[in-house]
Formats: sequence, structure tokens, C-alpha cells
Amino acid sequence: MSPYLYNFGNIPYSMSQVPWYIQLVEKWPDFVVTFFGVLAGAYLAYRIERKVAHSTLSTERSLEESRDQEYLLVHLDRLKIEIRDNQQTVPKVIEALNKALIADRHRRVILLGWAAKLAGGLSVAAYENLSASGLLRLLPDEIQASIFDARQRTANLRAMVEAGEPAMSFYASHLDGDLPGETHIKDILSYSHTTYDGLKTIKEEIFKFTGQFKERVRARTRNETGPDAVGRRRPK
Repeated sequence: MSPYLYNFGNIPYSMSQVPWYIQLVEKWPDFVVTFFGVLAGAYLAYRIERKVAHSTLSTERSLEESRDQEYLLVHLDRLKIEIRDNQQTVPKVIEALNKALIADRHRRVILLGWAAKLAGGLSVAAYENLSASGLLRLLPDEIQASIFDARQRTANLRAMVEAGEPAMSFYASHLDGDLPGETHIKDILSYSHTTYDGLKTIKEEIFKFTGQFKERVRARTRNETGPDAVGRRRPK
């Protein structure tokens, strides 16, 4: 094959015929520029795509965190009301137990039944709902420990009081003397006072934390939905 490129057109060459490999060498810079231009364009497109994906992922995570905090706040509002109501119920149980302590053995059964009815109003439903939601992980460890303590105190007291009525029935029917019944009631009374003091302290702690947490959630919501939220930059 001839190393020359011939002109098959009607326009004659004004210079000597140039070998094809020389023409290729002369066009090589154009090939290099085109290659690196395409490579740079592909890299730039990749970087833009990654930046958009990262921004989208960050936005989705931020929205998910905001939703979790809002749901957690709803659970905390319900929980603090539950703890408050439980604390207010315990003195009524204590009153019934005090009356049972000085009553005769047959009236004790009735009074323990009354105390059991009152104790039936003690609830741990708000705590169980919060635990089932999976949002407990967002709370500080000390708050988790406190609300679990409140849950245990409440559930244990309710179980003790509700078991008191059949226990009094057994003592009245099968045992002589009032000492076994008195001892049993005194044990429940002692735990009732401990529960009341614990719920009072925990209630104050939860009310304070919920108020602070609510302010943080509201501040975050204002920052995310305010008129200047788009394009806002954090100060360095």
C-alpha cells in the first residue's frame, strides 16, 4: 500500500502529497485534547451526581430525624401525664391501706378490695408504647433509667395491692390473729410510700426534660421551615 494519500477529487494538490502517518501525527494533539475533554466531562458529571446524591441523602436523614423527634415528643407528653396521674393515685391507695390496717380482719378484705380497685388505675401503657416505638434510643441514658424505674415501681405496686385482697381473704379464713394481715399491709404501705416519692422525683425530671426537648424540636422546625431556610449557611 502506498504511504501517500491521493486526492481523488477534481481539485489538484498545491503541494506535494503528504504521507498519511504524518497527517495522523499532525492531528494527534486534537485527539489528545478531545480524549481528555471527554474524560474531564465524565469526571465532572460523576462528581456532580455524587454531590446531588449526598445532598439528597443528608436531606432525607434530616427529615427522618425530625419526624422521630416529633414522634418522641408526643410519646413524652403522654408519658409525663401518665406518671403524674400515677403519682396522684398512689395517695388514694395509701389512704385505703391505712384504713385497712386499723380495721378488723373481715373489713380488711373489703378495704383491700377497694385499694385494689384504686391500684387498677395505675398505668404503664404510655411507657410500653414508647418502648415499642423504638424511640427510647433517642433519650439520654439517665432519662431512660428514670422512666423505666417509674414503670417498675408502678407495675410492682399495682401487683402487690391487687394481690392483697386474696391474701387478706386467706388470712381471715385460715389464720388466727391479726398479725399476718397487719404485716402484709405494712409491707404494701412501705412500698407505696417509696413509690410515691420515686414518682414525684421522676415526674419533675421528666417534665423538665420534656420542656427542654420541646424547645429544641421547635427551634429545629423553625430553622428547617423558616423563610431563610433555603441556602442558609452555618457560621464558621
